[in-house]
Amino acid sequence: MAKKIRMTERSYAVRVIGTAEEPAWRAKQFLREEKIVSEKLIGAILLPEVLPGLYINQNGNVSFVEFENKGVVDHTGYSAEEMRSHGCGISVLHMCLGTLSDNYQKTFKSVGALAIHALSHHRNDFVVNGVVTRVGTPVFNLKTGWYHDALVHTAIETTQLDVFRLENLQGMEEIVVIANGLINDGKCPLVILSVKNKFWRLKNEPESMMTHLVIVNGFNFDNDGNLKEIRVTDPFALNQGKKLNQWVEVNERVREAFTGRAIFVVGEDEN
Repeated sequence: MAKKIRMTERSYAVRVIGTAEEPAWRAKQFLREEKIVSEKLIGAILLPEVLPGLYINQNGNVSFVEFENKGVVDHTGYSAEEMRSHGCGISVLHMCLGTLSDNYQKTFKSVGALAIHALSHHRNDFVVNGVVTRVGTPVFNLKTGWYHDALVHTAIETTQLDVFRLENLQGMEEIVVIANGLINDGKCPLVILSVKNKFWRLKNEPESMMTHLVIVNGFNFDNDGNLKEIRVTDPFALNQGKKLNQWVEVNERVREAFTGRAIFVVGEDEN
């Protein structure tokens, strides 16, 4: 039985996708397997700070304003309210790319512009008379949010940065080892961390609907080599404030919130 398209006005160009064909953003090489050797670290490891002018509050009225335009809603199938509610992935990617790529902001001046570009990768539905007869693989949906492979693909093809993701990490310490190795190789990384919905919510903020993505750009160890704090930029801020480059205690709640998945956005160290 044919499935009606989610919004009848959505009528952008489409094509048939072959049974053996996969979307360009769905690539196995995005997922790497790193050999992680445990090492004892003391002191602080600091990655680039997100500049205040780049901070995105995904819930703010100035975020995703492009999706208040009917033409954009018709083209993408999503409203500004939906983008704000589910905008963590594209928001953290926008902040990372703006921090590490000199040319990024010349092309994408807002998170909404990046979101529209990322959503354009979903052109593989087959639509007949406004009815979807074959559903392709989306880069985003309201049930699961942004696919990590789609974020990696978007980052690579817009900036040419080295971007990859890891799964099945056993703890945040493994992220530190990888980040430290990149620094030693003359690289400048930022980490997008996948966390469960209880991660770092203020008293006036509800839990998110699904897993959440934040930027981690600093790690602080005690003299015994124990990870005590991580420096986080979180786009989820309902009170219109900024969760920008703030140190968060690595307690049991934070550790349990880590899903074992992370995306590394890697630039060159120009110092």
